[in-house]
Amino acid sequence: MNLDTRRITSLIFWILFGVLLDATSSHIILSQESNVKLLNETFAVICRDSAGRKVEWSGPKGVLGVMTRPKVENKMYGTTLIFYGTKAEDTGTYTCNSGSEKKHYKLVVEDARIDVANIQKSYNSSENYSKEWENGAPISFPDSPEEQTAREGNDAVVRCEVRGGQATWSTLDDEELAEPKFKVVADGLIIKNVTREDSKTYVCKAFQSSTGNIFDRKIRLIVQHKPVLVPHYATDKIVYGYINGYVNLTCEVYAEPAPRFQWYLVIRKEKKKISGEISASTHASVLQLYVTKRSFGDYVCVAKNNLGMLEKIFTLDEGSQPDPPKGFELVEAFGDTLVLEIIGPDLEEDRDENMDPRWYGVEYKNSQSEEDWSLQEFNITDENTYSLSGLEPLTDYEVRCATKNLAGFSDFTNSSIFKTVSSAQDCTYSILMLLLPLLCQMFTGN
Repeated sequence: MNLDTRRITSLIFWILFGVLLDATSSHIILSQESNVKLLNETFAVICRDSAGRKVEWSGPKGVLGVMTRPKVENKMYGTTLIFYGTKAEDTGTYTCNSGSEKKHYKLVVEDARIDVANIQKSYNSSENYSKEWENGAPISFPDSPEEQTAREGNDAVVRCEVRGGQATWSTLDDEELAEPKFKVVADGLIIKNVTREDSKTYVCKAFQSSTGNIFDRKIRLIVQHKPVLVPHYATDKIVYGYINGYVNLTCEVYAEPAPRFQWYLVIRKEKKKISGEISASTHASVLQLYVTKRSFGDYVCVAKNNLGMLEKIFTLDEGSQPDPPKGFELVEAFGDTLVLEIIGPDLEEDRDENMDPRWYGVEYKNSQSEEDWSLQEFNITDENTYSLSGLEPLTDYEVRCATKNLAGFSDFTNSSIFKTVSSAQDCTYSILMLLLPLLCQMFTGN
């Protein structure tokens, strides 16, 4: 054998020796080998191979994966078996298998009345408990406020300090938090170039490998930004009103912190402060006007906070009040609904079609009480039937109707009283409607 042949043979020997040595030295590590848990607990068990070989979990019913119960997830610290809300049927033996080695995890799920401590003691007497997983202190979140703020356009750190476990992050809706937008650091989650869309609840989840315990801290991030219009809301808007009627100008914005509102009337290109505002919410302002000949023109809503301001222009044009409906009648009554047919007004040929009625307004109240009128609005349809819902059974309701166009409501019609039926009648009617096709088929022989 020449020198080169001996060298090649020696090299092959040492390569094979290294492979065999690695195979014999690698082994499976379990974070726990047994547990006794109470009903409705959430925890996890980690399995990993010291040489990085792929492992898989199986249970009493076969191989486990991402869609099974319990589910399996691949984490950076190992292949994780996760139990969400333990049930009695989760009791059993679960196996982690690398192909050449198996290790078993035993779970008992007991009722709270059982002496769990004694059962746990007997299970934990196993000498094979994995010493490579350190028993941690109780999990805590010392510097993790449940509400935090950030400013739009800046990088932000959502603070969550975890003691006694490893931290992972998600949103309440389990959205993916991928780099480079998001980055997990020791004391929190970095979000690059924060936008309003990043205002949501984040979940800082702490996992303790030695016990399998999982705890989380929900943190709401509020992104501060200047006022902006709500989507599909034009900066300039034309609003119609009619003389001796009322009109509402509604200015709605997104802003954090909440904005201050001020209304102006534009007179000869100059803005004059006006009053009459009715605050609808912290992020909306409604200016209600009683319309006269001098009311028409431009109005400006200014929304302002410490980060900026927004102006929205309303142009109030003169429209016409629609005529009221010719009449209405009850078509059908149910336990919680009155079905009405509404007959609209006659329309003249030379009318301004922009002022045609587009909606019906139906006001109603319990005829035996002193309560105020409630209102439901409906788009006008060809069927001309409208369901007044959300009512109480066996109750007399006083009802009246009006038409509505872009300028506002017509006068209301005279009221009529209609009564809902009992819930039992409603149920009987529904059953009959379901059986009617079958009965017809029986009698016709088809």
